[in-house]
Amino acid sequence: MKVITPDYYPLFHCIASDCPDTCCAGWEVVVDPEAEKRYRALAGPLGERIRTSMGEDEGDCIFTPKEDGRCPFLNKHNLCDIQAALGEEGLCRTCHLYPRFINDFGGTREMGLSLSCPEAAQIILTTPSLPGFSEENHPEILPDLNDLDAGRYFAVKAVRDKVLSMTAEGDVDEALMLSLRLCRKADHRIQEDEPEKAEALCENFDPLHQLEKEKARSEKAKPLCAETVTGELMELLILRDSWRAKLEKASLPEAKIPPLDPGYERRIIQLLVFRYLLKAAYDGRLLARMKFILFSVLSLRILGQGLNQESLRTLTVNYSREVEHCEENMEKLLRKFEKGGHYTAKAFGAQLLP
Repeated sequence: MKVITPDYYPLFHCIASDCPDTCCAGWEVVVDPEAEKRYRALAGPLGERIRTSMGEDEGDCIFTPKEDGRCPFLNKHNLCDIQAALGEEGLCRTCHLYPRFINDFGGTREMGLSLSCPEAAQIILTTPSLPGFSEENHPEILPDLNDLDAGRYFAVKAVRDKVLSMTAEGDVDEALMLSLRLCRKADHRIQEDEPEKAEALCENFDPLHQLEKEKARSEKAKPLCAETVTGELMELLILRDSWRAKLEKASLPEAKIPPLDPGYERRIIQLLVFRYLLKAAYDGRLLARMKFILFSVLSLRILGQGLNQESLRTLTVNYSREVEHCEENMEKLLRKFEKGGHYTAKAFGAQLLP
């Protein structure tokens, strides 16, 4: 297996009780089958305590959170009682892996860090330069068995790599709209079962020419407005009351949404592109996933006005937890972006382009 990671990936180490938040509250913890089997066979008081705390949600074994939303094994020091007793190898896969994520594509595995973790976000957002990507061969990891179509995979990968390149430099808004245009045109070719044409499109994509076309398309369109974006966020499943309060208090510019620091935005975009765009090789949602990235940038712009760097990182963590780490919310947004509605390429262009 070839394993690809961003350069900052090895820098992460959990800071445990020193973390300003905890990943052990606010979410259900899904227990993988192997860990469930170990826990059900575990003797002694801890084994009994674990089994008492195990429940079921839509066929998954979970640790049922307490009334305050905290994991039943998160003690008053914000440390895990299971890890304290059994070591890190005693954790279920969810807890052992987080905040790392894994995307498998046959003989290639991509791994990265999630913005929902404060320490991971600190690393991602404060690296002195945009990350490169490291490749290592791990023959001990068996290739993922799947029904991935090779033609579509290489087409989507070509698009993803082109988007990473375009969003790494130049004007952020122009790069986002060029990326959206590329994804729209490539998505059409892939849906028509012509993935080789999508790859050729990436090779021959002329940014200056394509940008002029996108400006012309968006010139008379109604911009995607801040009220629509925050209204969409309010309709999602909200995990914490503090997030609802943040949305309710958001200042909503009537026209253009002011950008934030380009370095900050570029790091967010690069992470989201790396993490989500290649998944379209499985589900075919290339355009919808690119719209999610633009939607995320606009959401953070609306909610991040006037914040210092530390507060902006906290906002980023909370957005990630509330939106991208909730499968129900992600699915709802992707369906919206597939339908278009308020979220047309022209509406994004009218908001982002001069």
